Amino acid sequence: MAMEHIVVINDDALYLEMMRDILTDEGCSMTACATSSGAVAVVEQQQPAAVILDMRMEQPDSGVVVLQQLRDNPRTAHVPVLVCSADVDTLRSRIEAVQHPHWCILAKPFKLDDLLNTLQTILRPSGLTRAVNEPLI
Repeated sequence: MAMEHIVVINDDALYLEMMRDILTDEGCSMTACATSSGAVAVVEQQQPAAVILDMRMEQPDSGVVVLQQLRDNPRTAHVPVLVCSADVDTLRSRIEAVQHPHWCILAKPFKLDDLLNTLQTILRPSGLTRAVNEPLI
């Protein structure tokens, strides 16, 4: 993976540390956002190559709110988002919120290869919305 900057939005400090290790090993830089509040402003300011987002953070719908704000903001709507979540039920019930041509879904737990392959997919201009390791319907 080429040197890319990725914003990771997740309230789990260990997860953020793990993602920093993985992305650094792949030659990427990373900004961590431990809460959903202010995350859209970080994405807008930094214009990362991609965002990795957890669905359930301080509130059950925090990730959905962030997705809607990213989608509705002209300065962030183009940024690819990889939604990583163990909360598949929320993904199923709110599927319309995660439909976007530059977004993919990866259910936790995931394999490292799935994470890296999915990141490469969304970093390509032709990246498509899809579930990688979990059917949503």
